[in-house]
Amino acid sequence: MASSKALFPIEFKLALRCLELVSTGDELAKAMENCQELLEWLRFFYRPANPSQFAKGHGTEETCMEPKPVGYFASLIEAEGVEMGGVIDVACGREHTMAVTLSGDLFGFGWGEAGRLGTGETGSSLFPSRVTTLKEVTGVACGREHTLALTKAGQVFAFGAGFGGRLGNDAEMDEELPFAVGGMEDRIITAIDAGECHSCALSDKGDVFTWGFGSSGALGHGTRDNCLKPKRIDGPWASIDDLGQTVKKQLAEVSFVTSIACGSYHTLVSTDGGTLYGWGDAAAGQLGVELVSAPDMVVLSPTKLRIPSSSGLRSITCGTFTSAVCTQQGQIFLWGSPAAGNGAPLDIEDARVKRIGMLGEFEFSQIACGAYHAVALTKKLEYC
Repeated sequence: MASSKALFPIEFKLALRCLELVSTGDELAKAMENCQELLEWLRFFYRPANPSQFAKGHGTEETCMEPKPVGYFASLIEAEGVEMGGVIDVACGREHTMAVTLSGDLFGFGWGEAGRLGTGETGSSLFPSRVTTLKEVTGVACGREHTLALTKAGQVFAFGAGFGGRLGNDAEMDEELPFAVGGMEDRIITAIDAGECHSCALSDKGDVFTWGFGSSGALGHGTRDNCLKPKRIDGPWASIDDLGQTVKKQLAEVSFVTSIACGSYHTLVSTDGGTLYGWGDAAAGQLGVELVSAPDMVVLSPTKLRIPSSSGLRSITCGTFTSAVCTQQGQIFLWGSPAAGNGAPLDIEDARVKRIGMLGEFEFSQIACGAYHAVALTKKLEYC
């Protein structure tokens, strides 16, 4: 191959029959197998990573140019059964990876600077290390240098780098061990995500909370101020108040937020009515062509984004400087420019929401974006 870039989607042939989740870091993509017929060998897979990174979990710093199982989890299943070692969620930061097992245990591996692995250590870990202070974990999200964990009780824990207030500890201090994020005690949190220096959470009542670095507008509170603890966004969507009544806001029809996604400096949410909202940095076209002309190319409050599909949204995701959605019809739309995010002039065509071509034979269920790449999962359980 003359170039190391893939300009069109390519299909990965993996030694498994069922994929359920994909996740990407800045230069790391993983696929997780979760198939009832194959639980006895549930494992992680990943794509090429920078050899200076430790986030692969194989006990070595060598680059791997093809998917390879992280043996620790296979060994854990053999030793303790799939109920203990089967992986149900995975998230990647810039140089660290976190994984949640069926037992509710959280594991971290990779670069541990600022405590982002949650083990109380700041050194690197070449193998998965259990976060012993957390139990009943159901989900995990990684920012560049921090981690969020979600528990069965709907509580959010945070650890890692604290710059900008991204941990929600009412300060900017690093945290080497998980701590419970305050300010959302009266809500059950159902989803979390993390950007470069900000964090986001969705409650069972439809509330969206953000906190952290605000200069890019990624918090959606109408200002560029940092927010050191979670604050609810007053967005144009419905929610449930403390009395159980529906609050419609400015909507003509009731519509609740069902999904959240964080890029490095922007945020997306989608509703059960198929509407997509975005805010934050627009300079790389990650909020679409209409918002490139926003003042200072920053959108401070939730703004409706136009998607050329009427079928509703199946999933949403953000890359470092890109955004993407998968529709209910299994189509993928992607926009934004990593090059522009790194200082190059923006080609306005990159800011236009476009369907990914040459995928007509596939129906997709999920899309994930990294800094310079994207991966997608099909309904037929192929991985591209």
